[in-house]
Amino acid sequence: MILFNIGANNSDEEEEEEKFDIQMLDLLMHFTKSFKTLYLINKKYSLVDYREFYNDGLSKNLNFKRECKVYNEILKKDFSKENQKKPFCLISYNWLFDAAAKSEILYVFNERKQRIETIQALHNLEGGMLGLPQIINPASLFFYLQIRRNNIIEDTLNAVSNSNVNLQKPLKVKFMNEQGVDEGGVRKEFFLLLVRQIFDANYGMFSYNDKTRLFWFNLYSFEPKIKYELIGIILGLALFNNVILDIKFPLVIYKKLLELPLSLEDMKECDPELYQTLSYLKNTKEQNLKDLLSTNFTVVVDKFGEKVVIPLKPDGENIYIDNTNKDEYVDLYLDWYFNKSIEEYFVCFKKGFYRVCDKQLAKLLKSEELELIICGTQTLDFHELEKATHYEDGYDKNSVTCRLFWEVLHSFNEEEKKKFLFFVTGCDRAPINGLGSLVITISRFGPDSDKLPCAHTCFNHLLLPDYQNKEKLEKCLRVAI
Repeated sequence: MILFNIGANNSDEEEEEEKFDIQMLDLLMHFTKSFKTLYLINKKYSLVDYREFYNDGLSKNLNFKRECKVYNEILKKDFSKENQKKPFCLISYNWLFDAAAKSEILYVFNERKQRIETIQALHNLEGGMLGLPQIINPASLFFYLQIRRNNIIEDTLNAVSNSNVNLQKPLKVKFMNEQGVDEGGVRKEFFLLLVRQIFDANYGMFSYNDKTRLFWFNLYSFEPKIKYELIGIILGLALFNNVILDIKFPLVIYKKLLELPLSLEDMKECDPELYQTLSYLKNTKEQNLKDLLSTNFTVVVDKFGEKVVIPLKPDGENIYIDNTNKDEYVDLYLDWYFNKSIEEYFVCFKKGFYRVCDKQLAKLLKSEELELIICGTQTLDFHELEKATHYEDGYDKNSVTCRLFWEVLHSFNEEEKKKFLFFVTGCDRAPINGLGSLVITISRFGPDSDKLPCAHTCFNHLLLPDYQNKEKLEKCLRVAI
């Protein structure tokens, strides 16, 4: 099994490479199996951060396609029944890989799945042609969405509500009555607009916490449950098609998707004040809690201005917190908050997500990694973006206009920088590896003039007129974005 990409020019070198790979494989097998013991000890006792077990060499140099092929065989085959030895595969030791490497692993698997679905569609099409010329319908090769911009939620819902639709074909989006071929940019814009509408506070599916700046399921939403399944599908489609979403969920949502255990610490991000209250209750040594708190086993929630009392257990209204039952109260409250209160919505949400994503592959991820892969990083380092930028049509990094351009861009605030990213790429978030991995191209768009900059979002391509004046460049750029 070749674990790293190593070139070979002749048979002697190939023979040496094979010897090297066998030695390397043997070394890696011993290394990973020994290291796994340390990882499991740390997992139990939380001695160091899980990221300390990331291996940069493997994360950056692994032959992902080869390893994914082996791992796919492991997932499909029952080695215990056939009494065969399971092949060694580094992906099985997923804790060795950082989030970027796991994103690459998912990309390889998803691309392979899309290719299989496309080939199958072509075979089906060929079988139906019977040797006659036929115009290929894009819907036969892709998951093809035709969307009205002013009715984006309903049109998307209608498209995905059919349980027979194949969501694992490559996604293509067409805004009706608009020019444009989807080579990536239209798809990114579709996701951005859809997410913005769904998470609009006026839409009522999610509630927004001004203090934490995070969304949570609205306990009394009027929207049908199928729309929560749509949200799950959108997350799954974005992950499956390598698109970043601007979604502000607390980490606990991703833990629930991965079916990981929850604890009081998960409340810290969701509701810091409630966390302080429950944490105090859990750890206090006070002996007269019943008299001190006079709190029973209920939760009081606001339902359109009306206070609704929900018992945490049968007859909870008549059971008061004391030193003997305070831990039970905290456990019941957490279970209600994270599970029971949102169960009918979350079940649909999770169902939608796994209509697209492979559950076995998702188990390779930690909740923090899943969030990073779906949402990207919020760190926008435009100096890294500048280093990675390419130039064409007469521009280079030392051109006067390009130097002025970067001076202007670096002076923008965070919101303006996000607008610029959306203008050029169709997404206002950075990839998981940061802006240094997002290559944009800047081309000369004619001589100095009053024309505004233009962009081809499908190719991350900025067309910039050869402005010779910084003030004009800044004014035109601001208008454009």
